[in-house]
Amino acid sequence: MLSHGLALGRASGSVHLPIPTGSRPSGPIVAKGGKAAYYVVREAPEPGGGLLAEMTAEESYFRIDLATGAVTNLSETMQEFLDGYEGGGWEVLGRIRPSPDGCQVLFNAETYDLKTDKLKSRWLLYGLADKKVVRLAPADIDDAGWFGERLGYLRKAKGSELMPICLLDPATMRSTELRLRGKLVGWDRRGETLVAIANPKRPAGGSDRELLASGKVVSADATGKVLATLCDAKSFAQVAVSPGGKYVALRQVEGLRGPIRRQWVTILTVAGQAKRKMAGAIMPSAVSDDGALAGIVRKIDPNATRWAALRAAPGQLTTWSADGKKKILCEKAWGACEQDGKLYYIEAGEPPALKWVTWPSESTK
Repeated sequence: MLSHGLALGRASGSVHLPIPTGSRPSGPIVAKGGKAAYYVVREAPEPGGGLLAEMTAEESYFRIDLATGAVTNLSETMQEFLDGYEGGGWEVLGRIRPSPDGCQVLFNAETYDLKTDKLKSRWLLYGLADKKVVRLAPADIDDAGWFGERLGYLRKAKGSELMPICLLDPATMRSTELRLRGKLVGWDRRGETLVAIANPKRPAGGSDRELLASGKVVSADATGKVLATLCDAKSFAQVAVSPGGKYVALRQVEGLRGPIRRQWVTILTVAGQAKRKMAGAIMPSAVSDDGALAGIVRKIDPNATRWAALRAAPGQLTTWSADGKKKILCEKAWGACEQDGKLYYIEAGEPPALKWVTWPSESTK
């Protein structure tokens, strides 16, 4: 049931998210203007299935219209489209990524070509209203996502070369290669500031994971010019970038690949100046342009594997004002994000609810 909060332009409101009992939602991602929200539902694994069941549990992507409450299963919609795409046989591979305005989704599709005996992959943009599809022009995309109004992607590299980070204008299909090579991990809403794991040195015979762990997490402008080194990649776990690209919130973990010994979050300017450091298992959801932070505080067994997050209970949604004042906003939340001066979060329940409040002012009083 949809409240009238958003439809009437109020600062707060809520809407229930219909999901199967026992499933776990994550997200949300909210389109500009608060028109729609996107979330992911991970099905409950088979009882007694152990770690393999957790790792292979099916995920579905959903869109909810925040004016009407209408829900669309994007996973089913995209698959129905692919069933008729170039003779069929295509499947969605990986995540479905909504555009900032909520009008398009980006996804990777894959099929098996019997003639060549090879897998064939394409990156597609699908219009949710006009149902038009555009194939991304570059044929060598390894991974892609939205970077402001443009698309950021990694271009496949040969041999032991590092992947170049590129930007693509979806309107013109003009591609620009940045000065960075590595992995794009965060960006501001304007598409003018980015955070990347960059310029790592490949260990002799090392894997891609070891390659990235040997690098540095850096902030850079839209051309790829490095602004500051923020931390070593070996401890990097997560980042949030403020809408205007002024601050970043870095989550770091000591013992990231084994037993966790220590966790902390640091608020820094994009120039690398530390503003505040907080200890604990804080998953940064949003940071504002004045340095306020919103994050999910979860209790995860430090001796568990990295898949422990899949089994973790919802955490406390906590906010910290720019001067460090702390407030627990929701005792049991699955995730949160910021859009247009509001903090949106999924509150656990049967069914869960998407709620929103003005942020940072209202949530940090």
